[in-house]
Amino acid sequence: MTVTGNLTVQGSNILQRIIHLEQAGNVGQLAQQLSALQSQLNTMQNQLNTAINNLTARITLTEIAISDLKARVTALGG
Repeated sequence: MTVTGNLTVQGSNILQRIIHLEQAGNVGQLAQQLSALQSQLNTMQNQLNTAINNLTARITLTEIAISDLKARVTALGG
């Protein structure tokens, strides 16, 4: 069967229905991609938070070590 004009079934334009369904499919794909990207972003944020916490702990330990060294130098008369 070949349709060369508008195909209307029970008052509904079939071409418009097909276009709408195709667009809805694209929106669904975009929603899935967005969800995957959000998941990746959450993972990266967690990794960044872990790195910041590790660096903060290292800085604190370094500050304590410097304070201890200052105290030793002072105790030695420096």
